[in-house]
Amino acid sequence: MVRLLDALCEWERRTGRRSTLVFVPHTPDEQYVVAQDGKPVATPRGMISDILEIALRERGRLGA
Repeated sequence: MVRLLDALCEWERRTGRRSTLVFVPHTPDEQYVVAQDGKPVATPRGMISDILEIALRERGRLGA
């Protein structure tokens, strides 16, 4: 996961793009991971859907 976030951060710097990454594992023993602009964000499990909704709305991919 660290290597993925490092690569994402490097790509964002190179391209000038920004992103929100939400990693949702299939097994309950793995952690959810949320990263904004290539940096991990401490997020309580219950707030992940809120972050996803905000990210989609900001990008015009979810109705207001």
